Amino acid sequence: MVTKSIHSLKGKIPWFRVLLTLLLFFAGRYMLAYSFSSVQKISLTVSSEVPASLQLYYDASTRRPGFTEKNSSRSKDVPPGERVTLHFRVPDIPLARLRIDLGSASEEVRLSRIVLHQALGRRVVLAAGKIGQLFADGTTHNARLSGPAGGYLRLVATGNDPYVVSGGDFSSSHGTPLITYIPLLLLSLYAYYLTGRVSQGQLRRFFLPARPSAPGSSSVVPSLDGLRGFAALLVLAEHNVGFFRGAGHSGVLIFFVLSGFLLTRPFVTNPAGLCSPPGLVRYATRRLGRILPMYYFYLLMVYGMGLRLSDFTLHALFIEGLGHLWTMPQEMLFYLVFPVIIVVYHWVLRDNIYGFLGLLLTGAVLWNTMVPVESLYFYGMMNAKLPVLLSVFLWGAFFSCLYYGVVREYLERHSMPGWIRAGGVVLSFGIIITLVLFSNGGLLGNRSVVYAMLYRTEFALAIGFLVFFLCATGDTVLSRLLSGRIISAVGLVSYSLYLIHPIIINLVKKVYPGSPARFFIVLLVSYGCACITYHLIEQPAAAVLKNRFVQPVNCCEAVTHCGYCPTFEKNSTCCRYASGCFSVSGQGCRRFVQARLTAGKRPLGDSDSRLCGQSRPCEDVVPLITYFRLPGPLSADHRGASRSGGEP
Repeated sequence: MVTKSIHSLKGKIPWFRVLLTLLLFFAGRYMLAYSFSSVQKISLTVSSEVPASLQLYYDASTRRPGFTEKNSSRSKDVPPGERVTLHFRVPDIPLARLRIDLGSASEEVRLSRIVLHQALGRRVVLAAGKIGQLFADGTTHNARLSGPAGGYLRLVATGNDPYVVSGGDFSSSHGTPLITYIPLLLLSLYAYYLTGRVSQGQLRRFFLPARPSAPGSSSVVPSLDGLRGFAALLVLAEHNVGFFRGAGHSGVLIFFVLSGFLLTRPFVTNPAGLCSPPGLVRYATRRLGRILPMYYFYLLMVYGMGLRLSDFTLHALFIEGLGHLWTMPQEMLFYLVFPVIIVVYHWVLRDNIYGFLGLLLTGAVLWNTMVPVESLYFYGMMNAKLPVLLSVFLWGAFFSCLYYGVVREYLERHSMPGWIRAGGVVLSFGIIITLVLFSNGGLLGNRSVVYAMLYRTEFALAIGFLVFFLCATGDTVLSRLLSGRIISAVGLVSYSLYLIHPIIINLVKKVYPGSPARFFIVLLVSYGCACITYHLIEQPAAAVLKNRFVQPVNCCEAVTHCGYCPTFEKNSTCCRYASGCFSVSGQGCRRFVQARLTAGKRPLGDSDSRLCGQSRPCEDVVPLITYFRLPGPLSADHRGASRSGGEP
């Protein structure tokens, strides 16, 4: 009977909503505890018979306190023969450990009381007895702590650099007002109500986004999204775990190589698409729509709201790159140079794929030699000169040209030998292991050496091989691992994740300065925020710019985008349809598609499905109405289909 009741409850209780609500409640409880335990000022009531001075060091870690000059106050004097209260400012952090430094070896100070000033005017008063308990299990250096006696503790210096460190946790000496849990409880219940109005599928699509791909389209390689997610994890690992020093630089190199690879892909067989004013407008709109909205949102949060207008302006114009933003001017420079490279390929090399390969290979190998950092550089932290990493992008462009211009055509006619496929998989795993474990020299006895920076050209070459093999070897163990839903979702929001994560690190570091769990906390919080900005900023901004400025006129590109083009002749400007070719320029293409729609015909019937490389008939072309924005009359059937079909 009891078992039957339990099984009936399993079907009635919405466990997902319950767990999500509990997670929100305890996360809010933790944030409240953090907020109310943060100390803004420390007051010490002291007296001394001789001239003395005191300085405080504070830390938020209960495991491994790090007392540095950054976490210290200014030294304050104690006048002899007087009982005074000294006030020390603290940067609003939870106080776990406190270190009191005496000025010289001949001082003796009597400590009567410590007052912790917190948010909302709260004051936690610690008398001499409580102070003695907190410092009882602590450490001392050339100092002696005695008492309490007579309502005070005696701090006596016995040598140079005297100080005492608390052993107890100051944050445990005060709590959170119970009344503050009422709004938190109401908020959690409201979240429970809202989640009941949203399906689990919608939540899954929000927090595990997937890249849409056209039916039968081979232009999307899912494992590359996973590789981008792997790169984002490397960056987070370096910024949170000392063992992975240099791994973040390897992650950035992956981003750069992928940018060069993916940006070059559509122009390998169709360079003319970027050699006309409309093509340049489409290119610039897509690139700026991808980078600027989220980037400017981050600048507004970090510099704009802090009224740091000079930093905001220099970063907005890509002149300066502080911290992790050093990558943005590098990316933007490649976006500016890339059209020039394609123009040379189309007009000078006359679309010669092997000449293009030679051009990219020469640039990737000789760039660092021809253009040293003294000649061309960006500004980083403390006005440091950063080299221009154009060669890293060129390696990505080279392997894109090699695969889409030479190898892919061969693989369409021949199968890859098994030994080459197996060797590529083994080499790819070796490259990934190298990026994780050997970005620095820690395993070789010298962690201070960052190989990913010292040999960035070699690392970029290895990453280029990795991307090439992921595309060429097809379905392998590695490609399946990198095509997983979670790692691909991380890759899809990796841009927002990269920009946001330093803010989250600074918040979490105050609570978990040296905790092994800090990486996972930062990852979860950063990923959740990245999903929100991806859906609310990145995607809407890119869609608005695309719909406003991008007007596709290339029939082959548009039809291929929707997965309907039967074949595409290499280096040609026409779509082969059955036995004839149709112009793709301007109104010719539009009239052709419009005529097919008006006649109520499919662009590809059952008999032409073989040309699609599909085992099923090709789909109707009606969704292309929205894509082409074709004016003109449509039959009633097609108007209804257009409304129900939506955009492709």
